[in-house]
Amino acid sequence: PIIEQFDYTVGQNLVDQELWKNASDSSDEILIASGNLSYEGLASDVGNSVSFDGVGSDSYLEFVPVTTGKVYASFLMRVTDISSFTTDGYFSSLIQNATTFGPRIFLKPNDTTNDFEIGIGNGGSTSVYSSEGYAINTDLFIVYSYDITTGVANLWINPVAGEAEPTTTLTETDATPLDSVSAFLIRQDSASETPFMIMDELKLGTSWEAVTEATLSVA
Repeated sequence: PIIEQFDYTVGQNLVDQELWKNASDSSDEILIASGNLSYEGLASDVGNSVSFDGVGSDSYLEFVPVTTGKVYASFLMRVTDISSFTTDGYFSSLIQNATTFGPRIFLKPNDTTNDFEIGIGNGGSTSVYSSEGYAINTDLFIVYSYDITTGVANLWINPVAGEAEPTTTLTETDATPLDSVSAFLIRQDSASETPFMIMDELKLGTSWEAVTEATLSVA
């Protein structure tokens, strides 16, 4: 299991940290931001967070390749501004390498209610979105998984921390599954496809428990 709490100097580029690499070159880097996000049932975070928006570099964190079974990822996220966000795009993916992407987490603006929807897909677009909209400046707990054997990608939005794996919120199947998963990617797509966002408390593992474990507070 990997826990990335972004415990780096505020204002530095994420890609300049030891574990992270660039999938694309750009002058607009993902930045270390001050402070943390929170979600009921999860331990209070330490370190900092990262902020990003619009078009820019795509940074990824590598790990030992997983070739069988499932890979899970979880993180906290907060969308802070959707004023320039006009069309759907993805901002996160489990990947085989810098050019071969697996399951991707999408956001889509809802012009009617002035909020956004969350989706999952295995390609550059998806129609699999949440029926519920989510307001800006709200901390959300996102968990998703990818089965390397079957190509099934599952997404959970705001599951209860510390409990057994529940029924998925959304599911999509990859017709041509990856051979392995070896990195987690943060993507800055374009000014219209990537809203202003904060991400925190990234966890990666091969089980539900590894990425959703709740920690009780101690007086």
